[in-house]
Amino acid sequence: IVDEIDATEDISAVFNLHSYDRIDLVEGGANFIAASGPVRVRWDWQGELLCSGVDLTDGDHRDVYHLAVATPPGRRHKLETIIELA
Repeated sequence: IVDEIDATEDISAVFNLHSYDRIDLVEGGANFIAASGPVRVRWDWQGELLCSGVDLTDGDHRDVYHLAVATPPGRRHKLETIIELA
């Protein structure tokens, strides 16, 4: 996934991913622990982890995990994020 952002002022870009599967943080990324096997999310851009746990529940009262990673403020951002089956 490539996200490119050009802003008129300094802002942080935030990569968000929601899942019903638990998130384990690993060096350089995160693993979503799915029943069919882990899904690995990797990023090599500078980012600050904002969230990696249960952030909300859905209409059926199931926990929803939220991965959120923010860049430092800037006017231009290019985030290259890889999602792969581990």
